[in-house]
Amino acid sequence: MPTVIEKVLLALCMAVLIGDILTNPFNLDKIQRTLIALTLFFLACFLAYTVYRLNQRKPNEDSKSVVETAAAPAPIDNSAAQFKVLPEISLEPYRSNTNRVLHPGIFLTYDALDMSSADHRLFFASKLRMRFDNQDTSLAAIRRVTVFLRREGDAGEVRESQLSAALIRDVATRARLDLDSFQIQPVAITPYYELDCDAELEKSWARLLDDHCFVRVKVEAVRQPPYCIDLNVDWETARLTNSVASVSLRRNGLCQEVKPQAEEPPLKNTELDKLEIKLLQILSWPKYEHDVEGLAGYVGQHVTRVEYHLERLEHDGYVCSSPVIIAGMKTTYSLTHKGREYVVKNNLLMV
Repeated sequence: MPTVIEKVLLALCMAVLIGDILTNPFNLDKIQRTLIALTLFFLACFLAYTVYRLNQRKPNEDSKSVVETAAAPAPIDNSAAQFKVLPEISLEPYRSNTNRVLHPGIFLTYDALDMSSADHRLFFASKLRMRFDNQDTSLAAIRRVTVFLRREGDAGEVRESQLSAALIRDVATRARLDLDSFQIQPVAITPYYELDCDAELEKSWARLLDDHCFVRVKVEAVRQPPYCIDLNVDWETARLTNSVASVSLRRNGLCQEVKPQAEEPPLKNTELDKLEIKLLQILSWPKYEHDVEGLAGYVGQHVTRVEYHLERLEHDGYVCSSPVIIAGMKTTYSLTHKGREYVVKNNLLMV
């Protein structure tokens, strides 16, 4: 549409043309020149108006394209978006309640208590810490935490055995965490918990513990698929020494559910380790020395391993330690009522 200025100019030009025709009706050359000038004027006005409208329209189209681009949904990483609760296993050293530096890892214990038997049994124990990161804006819950021993060969063969439904314990009290009532607050990270797994391995696993073998911790949370944390283990240290075998992260995320070629039966769970039973038996006899070094000598195990199992027994209420009053004295251990009851009911008294 013509602007007000264009209308005024048009009116002036028409007035000049009409006045010129009336004053010089027979001067056709002048009339023609005037018509040509008016035509050029209108063409110039039309071009100016067209350029103006184009300039007005272009920003709107640009802004529209920006809006449309912003409204388009970004690609979603389904592998990450499906997990709202992320379990984490700490691989760093930490301090115990007694201010000792502990290293996360795996124990292997051979049953050497019955030296007349050539067919020794093999026991597995974990020493790990786990926490949960709830990235959702609502409460989260954990259904189950399970530990597996898994072997993946170069040719693609897979072998897996469930060790046990792992126990999650409070670090300070060693009380078992009840997953049925356990809830994680929205957008919060829990403190670390102890992840305990004790089991007797099938004998066939003794020759399979190599670089192809690893420990899998499977966490099943509500409203999301299972999340797996796979840990490499220094099996050589575990098999040949009494030290804690170190672990390292192999992979984590969505569980790679490859069906094992040969399913193993579940491994035998044990309430108490065989070494712990032997320690209770020795502690029931007053003639033995009841300090850590003496007990380690009796059972033929490393002092660190014996300390670990004594701490477990103490936390579970089977033994108690005597406080050190005089510098240089050794800490000694004795049975509690629960420990004596266990020894008596299981006919473990030494005669």
